[in-house]
Amino acid sequence: MEAWHIVGEHLRSGKPIPPDGEWLIHEGELALHKSGYHANKRLIDTLKYARGDTSICRVEVGGKIVEDLDILVAEKRKILWRVEGEPVLRAFARWCALQVADLWDAPELVIEYLATGAEKYREATRLVTYHSYWDLPLKNPFIENSSLYLTASKKLIEVLAATVTLWATGEYCSACENAKLAAQDSATCLAAVSTYKANTLIDTIIAQNEQLERMVYEAHNGKKQWTFEYQIKE
Repeated sequence: MEAWHIVGEHLRSGKPIPPDGEWLIHEGELALHKSGYHANKRLIDTLKYARGDTSICRVEVGGKIVEDLDILVAEKRKILWRVEGEPVLRAFARWCALQVADLWDAPELVIEYLATGAEKYREATRLVTYHSYWDLPLKNPFIENSSLYLTASKKLIEVLAATVTLWATGEYCSACENAKLAAQDSATCLAAVSTYKANTLIDTIIAQNEQLERMVYEAHNGKKQWTFEYQIKE
């Protein structure tokens, strides 16, 4: 079975990351989140569990496999191929931010940065976003209070949408963590403004996974930079 895995500079055990094609074999019982070699069927789900962002890996798992909703653990795992993680993940965070840029009336400079990734606009984008909303919620309030999907004010959604742009500037944590938060918060915003909230949340996560996987395959084929089109929504 093929799956996805994101690695840091070494395995969680402290051992070095093996070369492509070399099997890692676990001896002993398998336990989700505890023992065995983990992977995810969907790339978007790897963002929740990754400890590092050095490489995004297409892997093969084998032997005994235990599966949960969004993660699996296997007796064996090997890397089929890998791409450098940071450029893809930072570009993906920008893409997520563009999906909700209209919800907070993002300035033209911000749109330019999100669409192109031009480094000369990154710091200005961060400052403009911060100065627009001094009360940016760096923790998504919908996670602990799902009733907000029904009761959230336009202002709260607007501010959360602006927060996604902060993740896209990559200031506060690893590229993987920024990508995870950008995906999570943009999906929350789109669901909150939709009539069909649950369906929109599911559809948005599916679209995010498709976009991220597409970008990784593009990176595997040699692409190093991403620009995105932005159309003003009526």
